[in-house]
Amino acid sequence: MLEQGSSIFYSKAYARFIEDTEKVKVGVFKFDEGKNFAFFPFVVKGNILHGLRYGGIYTNCGKAKFIEHARNRFLAYFRERDVKKAQIREHPFIKTVTIGRVIKREPFVYIDLKKSKNELRNKISRSHARCIQKAINQGLIFNEVNDLEYLKIFYKFYKNVMDKNEVVPHKFSYFIKMFSHLKNNLHLVCVKYRTTVIGVSIVLRSSANVLMLYGGMSEAGYERYAKHFMIDRLIFEYKEKGYKRLVLGTGHNGKDSIYRFKKGFTDQNSYIDTYSIVL
Repeated sequence: MLEQGSSIFYSKAYARFIEDTEKVKVGVFKFDEGKNFAFFPFVVKGNILHGLRYGGIYTNCGKAKFIEHARNRFLAYFRERDVKKAQIREHPFIKTVTIGRVIKREPFVYIDLKKSKNELRNKISRSHARCIQKAINQGLIFNEVNDLEYLKIFYKFYKNVMDKNEVVPHKFSYFIKMFSHLKNNLHLVCVKYRTTVIGVSIVLRSSANVLMLYGGMSEAGYERYAKHFMIDRLIFEYKEKGYKRLVLGTGHNGKDSIYRFKKGFTDQNSYIDTYSIVL
């Protein structure tokens, strides 16, 4: 695996997390031609091939001849193993060898932290900016925290939201395993009102990117715009740390309310594609 690659989703740590929580075996496809290579960590479920979250066939070479050879070897490799179909959600920020046709294009939100502070501030919607200012006026406090006691607070908030929306939540053990495998790349961030925690999120850091994975708030968090405030702080805190992007992700079903909330932090339209091919 690429321990120092362009994405945490190509690392041994992430592969072991997937194996532990999904009870599947992660495999690795590799193709080399001189100094050029293509690389793809994958799982097979019921004869259908998948990548790991934001996947795709990572490559260090964009030459057409090499790409063609890599595709041909990929197809032969999985046909030999009786895989019938591939569905791969492409990584949005790295060079990949695409296979098949696009079957899904999801609206996708990320903040380009390479922009100036003024540009970043100006791209936040007026309604979001008002909510952020209200949160600031109430004296909300943002912190990164390492104490896993905050994970228990997060889980209470998270489970309440899942139950309210009639969605089956991950078990608490899922998040314990996440921190066990990915502890070098994970942070908890929280928002407090006075001394009370009203919002907690799990943040995953890769080499250049920061991804908001999961979050939860109390009722007071919603009332006091804790999530608006948290994302605003993440934008400027992680810009200062030298990261290139803050990834907020998609919604549940395309341009739903969750997506529209995330989109309020940027005027940039982006998409993430899922490719499919019958092998």
